[in-house]
Amino acid sequence: NAKIYKVLSHKYIDSKYSIWLDGNIMININEQDLIDKFLGAADIAVFAHPRRKCIYAEHPEARNRVAPEFYTLMDEQVRNYRNEGMPPNFGLAECGMIIRRNTPVVNEFNEKWWAEICRYTQRDQMSFPYVWWKMKEKIHINLIQGNVREHPYFKYIQR
Repeated sequence: NAKIYKVLSHKYIDSKYSIWLDGNIMININEQDLIDKFLGAADIAVFAHPRRKCIYAEHPEARNRVAPEFYTLMDEQVRNYRNEGMPPNFGLAECGMIIRRNTPVVNEFNEKWWAEICRYTQRDQMSFPYVWWKMKEKIHINLIQGNVREHPYFKYIQR
């Protein structure tokens, strides 16, 4: 349930924009500058995963980070996405930093993303690209190249 604030930001923040940062990430610049630099005309801005570009490549790595009781659900998730036609290498986000507009299309994205997390596992980066793929005609996502852990706009706190 802790992810609810991350994913359903529109239910908790009454603002034109929202910026989500995981607890180990801090901003080193003004928030509006961050929005201007990364969001631009997009609906959502998020960093690309620094090592993988595909949920199918992420699956074995993510599986190692969940309890064994979630293996079946995660395997089913990937199998269902593949059966629905989600292509390999569609993109993979690292969801520790998310900038969003508060608009109906983004709120729809958030709700669908939350439904996938509730249906399968808490590994939000597995379901983010799936929802993006399903909504690709409606939503514009800026997949930022680089790494939030090494970017000068952020301070990453090693835990």
